[in-house]
This record gives sequence, C-alpha cells and structure tokens, in this order.
Amino acid sequence: MFDYICIHGIWSWISRENQSYLVDFIRDHLKVGGVLYISYNVSPGFITFEPVRQLMAEFNRAKLPDDLNYNERFHAIGGFLAGLLQTNPAATQANPTLPQRINKVLAMDGHYLMGEYLNSYWDIIHFSDMAANLDRAKMSFACSATSTKLLDNFNLTAEQQQFLAPYRGSTLYESIRDFMVNQQFRRDFFVKGKMPLALPQQEAAIDELLLVLTTPAKEFAYQTNARLGQVGFKKEIYQPILELMSDYKPHSVGSVVQKLLASNNPKLTLENLYESIRTLFCVGVLAAATNDISKESKERCLKINQALLRGKEIAEIHALASPVLQGAVHIQDVGFRILSLLQQEPQLKPHDVIEKLFAAIQKNGNTMNKEGKEVTDPKEQKKIITDFVNSFMEHYLPMYKALQMLP
Repeated sequence: MFDYICIHGIWSWISRENQSYLVDFIRDHLKVGGVLYISYNVSPGFITFEPVRQLMAEFNRAKLPDDLNYNERFHAIGGFLAGLLQTNPAATQANPTLPQRINKVLAMDGHYLMGEYLNSYWDIIHFSDMAANLDRAKMSFACSATSTKLLDNFNLTAEQQQFLAPYRGSTLYESIRDFMVNQQFRRDFFVKGKMPLALPQQEAAIDELLLVLTTPAKEFAYQTNARLGQVGFKKEIYQPILELMSDYKPHSVGSVVQKLLASNNPKLTLENLYESIRTLFCVGVLAAATNDISKESKERCLKINQALLRGKEIAEIHALASPVLQGAVHIQDVGFRILSLLQQEPQLKPHDVIEKLFAAIQKNGNTMNKEGKEVTDPKEQKKIITDFVNSFMEHYLPMYKALQMLP
C-alpha cells in the first residue's frame, strides 16, 4: 500500500485497457487518505491539434523506413507538413493558429517528439471524464499540481472570475476553466477519501505551515510572466516578507503574518499578507520546509550532492537535494560549475572562480548569450561571468548552505 502514486507522462500514451488497469492499481494499492498525482493531455486545448498528430503518425507509418533516426524522421515529417501547409488547407483557415503551432512543435527536440506524437497511442480526455474514471477508485479531485494555475488574478480576467465563481469546487468549474484558458495539459492531485477541513481548521493548518525562502531577496525581480501578461508585485508589500525570511530558515506562515502586522506598517494588512505569501509560494520563491531533519537525511543529501558535483552527470542534472525542503533545488548550469569548483578547491575566492570559468570557456570555444543574443567578445564574456559569480557567491551560496545542501 502506498501513501502516494505519481503517474506523469503515462496516461495519454497508453491504451484504454491499460488506463483501466492503472485505475484498478490505484483503487487497490493507494491508502485511504493517499494522494495521486496524474498528468494528461486535455481538451479543449489539444483537440484542434489532434488531426495534425494523426497525419504525422500516418505519414511516419506509411512512408518512412524503420532505420531512420529520430532527427531524420522528424526532418521528413517537417517537410511533409510544410508542403501540406503550402496548399492552404481549409483546416488551417478554420484554425488560423495551427501553422504557428505546427512550426513550434517541429522546432522542439526530435527525441521528445517521437515519444510525444508518434507513440502507438495518443489520447485526449476532458477533465470531467478523468474525474469519472478515477471515481471508480474512490478518488476525489483536490487541486491542480501546477501552483501558478491557482492564481486566478494572474490567469483570468475579472469577467472570467465572476462567471466562474458560482461553480467553484465543482467538476464543472474545472471544465469551464479549461475552456477559458484553452488548457492543453493538466497536472492534478486527487485524494482517496477526501475530507475537506472546516474554515477554522484550514486557517490553523495554513498558519502552522513552515515556509523557507528559495530565491535571494536581492535577486527577486518583483514581476512574473502569466497568461494575462507580465504581472508586477508591489514592493512595499512583498519586500518586507522577503527581508524577514532572508535568514533562509523555516518560518511558519502565522509567525510571518503576526511579525509584519506588529510593525504597524499601514500598507501591510492581514488580507494582503496572506495573499502575498500564497503568491510567493505559487511562483516558487517560497517553498514548504521542515525543522525535523534527521542526521541520516542530512548526510544522504550531502552525499548525493557531492556525487553530482564531481560526476559526469553535471550536464544532465541541474538540481541538488535539500533536507530542509525534503526535495531538490534547481541550479543553473554555471552555478553548478561554480559549486563543482568550490568542492574541489574550497579555498577559491570569487576572482579565482571567475578566472577558471573564463579560461574554460576560452579553451572550449564556448559562446555565451545575454538576453537571447549571442556574445562572442571576450571582454563582454568576462563581464557576464564576473557579474554572475559575484552575485552567486554573495547571495546564492549562503542560501544553499542554509538549506543544508552543502557542507
């Protein structure tokens, strides 16, 4: 029996019979109170692309030899679709976004697209049908596993929010919302034997929740991209939260709210503090944390991180484990290289790290980019490296150490 089951990138690419077996497995092997994570292609966002996928699969089966590698295969399929688009088919007139979507798909990694679009099975489902399937396993929908989707102010207009309000908490709400945002892919949490908490219980649980800062306050941009465009964060509200949590220690939501209310700042109200903390959590600036860290947990995290930083896996894995988070923290490739250098030579100063990184780039003939533009001038390359290393050493390194990812 399992506490949780994760089914990612599986459901939409297997037969209906095997989907039924998965539901049986969940019914028989997930504990009462257990959580299911499941992701799947969903209508209406994917339904218009289904005929294109079918053409890709049919052309692949009928016209392409078995010995082609995936790049050759997708080059051939791309040529086939390009020729088809030149005929100005009525399907693209009815769906004018299709040509752009086809070109975007064909620009992606060929290996990924092989599994995504040329699999033997490719299924699209409505949320309501998924909920009905899982009802057989006594599963109830809890919420989206994509936290930014929970921020309606960032994703829905005022009119859309008003229209949806009467349906909140129902299957119909999710179906309407999928239609509003043209949802293509869902990531959902379902619970076996769901027992909703009363409002006072919800508030108490939120207040007790421990959170930790996972983005240095001075590196926070006070804006994010969302479905409705770029959204700004009011600095006078968000900055006090970030500064209070800049010790990178776990803080309970309730303690943060009470401390900031006690500051008598008229711009900080009970409502906007809870909303701001929730938003920071959903965009990934705050993360759930624990103070209950065993010696074994810390040692195992350090062991795997040291192995990653000295191993060949550095090109494939861009995260390190944190016992504070009971999970992983994503780190940029250059950041990984800095940590790898520091593991080999802990005494290195920022200047030494800059010189070593710059020498490696010059030796390997690597290019760099800034704001999407390629940078080849050595002086500009060195300035980019210098700025990054100084910022990393000043802001990110202390955070990683506080999260117990490093010795």
